[in-house]
Amino acid sequence: KFSKYICMIHPIFMSRAFKPDNLTDEVYEDAKKHHWMSYYYSLTEVILKTDLFAIARKIKDKGILFIHGEKDTTAPLENALKLSREFKNVHFITSSEGDHQFFLKEAEFVWKVIQDFTISEIRLQKKISNEHE
Repeated sequence: KFSKYICMIHPIFMSRAFKPDNLTDEVYEDAKKHHWMSYYYSLTEVILKTDLFAIARKIKDKGILFIHGEKDTTAPLENALKLSREFKNVHFITSSEGDHQFFLKEAEFVWKVIQDFTISEIRLQKKISNEHE
């Protein structure tokens, strides 16, 4: 009778027994700050109702970097590949062992990819700028 109300106030992952294996301790601690209603709102309003393809159409020719885990079952690789086709200037990097949380587990790899991408984009912009002078 009261279970739906308890779910509204009960923090997610309150008990360590429910912590998924692929969730880092930092994410687990953050998740405990949420209750089911805030989790549901974030999932539906921020993630599921966002039209990524509409956002993609506004980006035009900017360089876009995708970093994706090949073992991600939450946001499958095929979905990211489909979205990447909306862009003209895409760099797609995958981690063969990466799941949905791999950016936390392989942080050094992810930061290196981001740094390399950023440096290459800066160089490209400088080159384009010099050509138009």
